[in-house]
Amino acid sequence: MTIVLAACFNRPYVPHVATMLQSFIASSSTPAQWYLVGDESVDAETMKQLLEFAEGGGLNVTSLRIPDELAAGFEDRPVYPRIAWFRAVLAEALPHEDRLIYLDSDVLALHDLAPLWETALREGHVFAAVAHPSYVVAPAECERLRLPPGAPVLNSGVMVMDLAAMRADGFADHIRAFATSRDRPPLRYADQDAMNVVYAGRWTQLDPVWNAMSPVVMPFVSGASWDDDAHHDPLVLERAARSPAVVHFDGASVLRPWHRRCFNPFAGLYREFRSTTPWPLDGLQERRHDALFARIPARLQAQVWHRRYLRSQRGNQ
Repeated sequence: MTIVLAACFNRPYVPHVATMLQSFIASSSTPAQWYLVGDESVDAETMKQLLEFAEGGGLNVTSLRIPDELAAGFEDRPVYPRIAWFRAVLAEALPHEDRLIYLDSDVLALHDLAPLWETALREGHVFAAVAHPSYVVAPAECERLRLPPGAPVLNSGVMVMDLAAMRADGFADHIRAFATSRDRPPLRYADQDAMNVVYAGRWTQLDPVWNAMSPVVMPFVSGASWDDDAHHDPLVLERAARSPAVVHFDGASVLRPWHRRCFNPFAGLYREFRSTTPWPLDGLQERRHDALFARIPARLQAQVWHRRYLRSQRGNQ
């Protein structure tokens, strides 16, 4: 069995891709074919360096550029550059592949991904993903996406994609039509929003162990606990948080392991993996007082951050 994987990224995320690949090398025993999908900001020399690094670790890797005609119609905005839409056209960009695991660049693969590869999708579904815990999805988010209150909202950072079924279903055309529609809701997360709306009720939910997002690992960041989630059993969330197969460093800058104040318990592991790539951390991102905040216990930091976040949200209303 050979599993097929892809990651889409721009130049600033090359170090994170290398770190993710290093974690995969350390954790996986299953043969794999990787497609590294860089946009125009990733120059040939940088891509060559990334490929050589991955091949040096024993990976079978291929670089892939999305043709302009496949990317046509998708917006290129500072909030979400066109690269954010590339997942939507992978089925067309890889016509010879029938199944794919997609991983965001800001993840670590900590277990072998063969069981994820073998995930059975429900009838009529073309992809699988992990639902955000309900305690992190504000009612206004479902309202923005015009979803029923309390509907599960997927995170597209880790996906099992049935490429053959996507091509048969016209997945890329559906997502493009949504993206270009004048009647669509305002977008915040590009293709993730599109998939949540266009494929509402038609995607298979994965165990959160395959995408242990920040709210899964640290529910207290949202002022919640695992018991507060309507979509997962609390023991399932706890297992995913304590021993994730894939940990995902999503969210605000202070939740990213390249930031000094990051209190994610897997931040140190990210930094260790990255130190063995051609792009080690020269220093951690920080602002004034961040070195002091970094010494505060994680839960207290989270409380401070959460209060400031809520204050900023009220200010934006």
